[in-house]
Amino acid sequence: TEHGQKRGRVDAEEEEEEAREQKRQRAEQEEAEERSRREKQERERQERERQEREEAIKKEKERQEVLVKDGLRLRLKEAERDKERQRESAALEKKHRLEHERLAKAQLDFEKQKQQWVEQQRLEKESKAREEKQTRKRQEKEAREKKAKEALERKESERREKEEKKAKAKKAAAIVVENDHGKAHVEARPKYWQEDARSNWLNKQLFEVPKGSEEHKEVDAIFEQDAGVIRARPNPWGFVPFVHCFDVLRLERIQNPMLYACYMALKSSKIKASQDPKEIYAVHGSTADTLDNIASGGFNRSYNGKNATMYGKGAYF
Repeated sequence: TEHGQKRGRVDAEEEEEEAREQKRQRAEQEEAEERSRREKQERERQERERQEREEAIKKEKERQEVLVKDGLRLRLKEAERDKERQRESAALEKKHRLEHERLAKAQLDFEKQKQQWVEQQRLEKESKAREEKQTRKRQEKEAREKKAKEALERKESERREKEEKKAKAKKAAAIVVENDHGKAHVEARPKYWQEDARSNWLNKQLFEVPKGSEEHKEVDAIFEQDAGVIRARPNPWGFVPFVHCFDVLRLERIQNPMLYACYMALKSSKIKASQDPKEIYAVHGSTADTLDNIASGGFNRSYNGKNATMYGKGAYF
């Protein structure tokens, strides 16, 4: 997760900080040891110089005694010159040693400054990377918010369009047809059709008819009437009619404005032609996988006759 990754980065940074602290402590310890070693060398050098001075004094004393005894003043002067040369050589050697120590210290300071500069560059790079990452996250968040806002606007626009279509569809509550006998009203939609908040008057809807309602009783009466007719006449096929084998478990009304409008247009054309269209209830049996196609597009005689084709292809009722 993002929290786990962030925690891992924090742990990694803490480990790097601890490693840098240990490295700095080791450097300080090495520097302290180097100072201690140089101080020890300096003390030893001072001790050697003291011993050399004492030895020189002792030798000088002996030489003076020899010179006094032997009267060799020239040798004394030569010894003084040798001593002077030794002092100059020691002073030059000391100067060289101090210069070497100064250069070594300067080199150590340079390395330390270099490490500090590298560390500073690394921290600046990490800070810049964090800032860029935060900027990317902020831009991605803004893009997501913008996309969500556009999606909401699209949904709101679609909702308004559906409401407008629904309002326009509701206005066409009836069609007025005129023929030789006068004017007749043909309903664009039955009055008993239902409507809910999700309904779309341009698409098909299924609504369950409550048991005990007049509509349900009317369909039950149709089935009972068909059963009586089948029981009264001979059965040439030799099978038990389905009205004897099944009970009506659920009744659903198909509300398809497009199909109903086609039906009403045909009915109005009959009325205009001064014909008296007869309307009857008819029962059609089919498989479950074809019910949705029938409810959406009506009966298609090209696909009918899968279960019984006694009189050829067609819609059987």
